[in-house]
Amino acid sequence: MERAVSRIILVTIFIALVSIEKTNAEVTSDPMSLLGVLDVSNRFDGVPDPILGVPTDWLAATSGDEPIPKQFTVKEALGSTKSNRADLFISDFLLIETDYEQAHIVVFEKAGDWVQVQSKGVLVWLKMAPRDNFYPYPDLLREGLTFLTVSSLSYSERADAPPRDIVFNSAMQTSPTDARYWTPDVEIVDVRLERPNGSVGSADVRDSLLKIRITNQRHCGEPKRETEVIVFEGWIAAYQPDGKVSVWFHSRGC
Repeated sequence: MERAVSRIILVTIFIALVSIEKTNAEVTSDPMSLLGVLDVSNRFDGVPDPILGVPTDWLAATSGDEPIPKQFTVKEALGSTKSNRADLFISDFLLIETDYEQAHIVVFEKAGDWVQVQSKGVLVWLKMAPRDNFYPYPDLLREGLTFLTVSSLSYSERADAPPRDIVFNSAMQTSPTDARYWTPDVEIVDVRLERPNGSVGSADVRDSLLKIRITNQRHCGEPKRETEVIVFEGWIAAYQPDGKVSVWFHSRGC
């Protein structure tokens, strides 16, 4: 009898664990549809890293070596009047590397001081502390090695001109890669991102424009002997119609 009861308990626990796992797995948060990142490194102390210039305690935390959690103010829904203080480790959040060994919290929406993030597999709203810094997606592209995420898109010769379609092909940079899966390296020439009252919200970021330039040279690989030539320059939407970003970057170089 005791063995039967124990077996029932174990089966019940197993079913509960599977249910929890399925619930978490159903929360889909693709970083390629991010709005920006939240930098909370100012909440950490420690001697600045001699190379990266950020607190060593912060670097340890992003790698999962954090002895004590930090307090965050969170709530389930933006319209909710109920919020609570939660003790969370940085590793509890969905992070993305924005520079060499520097990871920040992925943000999917923003309204004032509140940002939507993923914590422990669940989307929640987190209140920014005065020392936190939000970096909208276009600002992440200003430096570094950037590339298109799609090979066909709409562009304008001027930011206020009507758009036209273009399909890029590997011959533009004489890439040996199959053009069906090829997207070219690009240079971010300019960014049009409205910042009303010094702040920025979700709509401002998603309506932003990027001026890109493509040449016959690639970021990585052996440089070509011929003179660099501009093969395309124009304005594109920062986001594609499906909500994915149009341009991404290599955080660690080639």
